[in-house]
Amino acid sequence: MGKTIKSRAPMRISFAGGGTDVPPFCSEYGGAVLNTAIAKYAYVTAEPKSDGIVLRSTDYIFGLRYNEKKELLRDEKEDILKVTLKNYIKRSAGVDISFFMDVPRRSGLGSSASAFVALLGAINRLERLNMNRKKIAEEAWRLEREGLNNIGGKQDQYASAFGGLNYMEFKGDNVDVNPLRVDDRTALELERRVLIFYYKPREASGVVLESQISNVKAKKKETIDALLRSKEIAKEMKGKMLEGDIDGMGGLLDEGWMEKKKFSSSISSNDIDALYAKLKEKGALGGKISGAGGGGYMFVLCDERKTLDVYHYLSEAGLAPEFLKIDKQGLVTWE
Repeated sequence: MGKTIKSRAPMRISFAGGGTDVPPFCSEYGGAVLNTAIAKYAYVTAEPKSDGIVLRSTDYIFGLRYNEKKELLRDEKEDILKVTLKNYIKRSAGVDISFFMDVPRRSGLGSSASAFVALLGAINRLERLNMNRKKIAEEAWRLEREGLNNIGGKQDQYASAFGGLNYMEFKGDNVDVNPLRVDDRTALELERRVLIFYYKPREASGVVLESQISNVKAKKKETIDALLRSKEIAKEMKGKMLEGDIDGMGGLLDEGWMEKKKFSSSISSNDIDALYAKLKEKGALGGKISGAGGGGYMFVLCDERKTLDVYHYLSEAGLAPEFLKIDKQGLVTWE
């Protein structure tokens, strides 16, 4: 029946430019994002069986069984597992798919993209489809948009498939991934000075992005100008990162958050703004909501002498901060 295939795909945080990868802005103006894959993952196990399709998950469904693919195709209640298998399982024999993630849904870390990438990675190896990382990222984006009708850009899928620190450029449907060869000191300093924490549940990202997209289509000047400046900040921050100027990155991160809040009124809230102000008072140089906005994970980049002050404040507030851990591998599959 073949060997059991396992896969792992990382999530991401975006330092700058998030939102500029979302159409129609990137189609008209081009987008740019500086991000890193992080050591939080979606995991998949694909075990060949003699017959039937079994889907197990801690996040979406548990223990569904279909006697044959025709039954799966007739199931109209879509989720990440079903959409992926409907499109990519070719085998006449069966398969048992298990899936779980390190974080809750709607985390703002690109978890749904990581789930699709991990699933496609496992099926790619199981079915010997010979898809490369770029193809997997593109298919993960397509399935999420067409299968689940979720809106968004492509940075999440590419960050998960490729891993590492990347500067990405977007123009229409085209994505250029530029891996950043930062020195060890810079990577270590980022891991020592960036704190990630889960703040509160958020709406689905589409709710926030719909507002941003509407503003772009209406040519709302404040939104367009903020997106254009965010794109510039991503390029400037890339330069700071390559120079090893962590403090300079912090200043741009703070400016980028101020610009991001202009994309849509749904991105921040009074309580998020109050928390951010307090963290800056304690020693954060800059920070932001990780995803589209409204909640989920946040992160801050701290003054090197005050990182522990920020850490202890967050801990005492019950927000369980974690130090950044960069994932350098991207999608991994094994037997």
